Amino acid sequence: MLRSKCAGFVLLTVTLLLAGCNNSVSDGPAVGGDFAGRLAAAKAINDTSSRDNALRKLAADAGAHGEGDFAKQAVNAISNSSTKDDAASKAALRLAKAGKGDAATVVAKLINNSSTRDEVLGKLAKGDY
Repeated sequence: MLRSKCAGFVLLTVTLLLAGCNNSVSDGPAVGGDFAGRLAAAKAINDTSSRDNALRKLAADAGAHGEGDFAKQAVNAISNSSTKDDAASKAALRLAKAGKGDAATVVAKLINNSSTRDEVLGKLAKGDY
């Protein structure tokens, strides 16, 4: 009797743990990448701040997936300069981590702030990403 209760408890615990894993929310890169569709949707947002935030997330996700062209397009579509610099920095470092050094350099050069641009280019040159 005790053995079946313990087995039932273990089964219930494992089931609950597995069910909880499926509902987690992450700020990390998206698993898939319909980047063309996401880019079109982001560009269609009327509110400038919301559009820039969507494009910043898209640029980071595209960078993590090694999609340099989509990262560059997303960064170029951002209107706020500090948001654009932040997006370009993150996308460039993620592109480098994905093994896309040339694309990372192109995106890093989109950073307007010269200090930030030099910092990111330095990280790329030293492999600190």
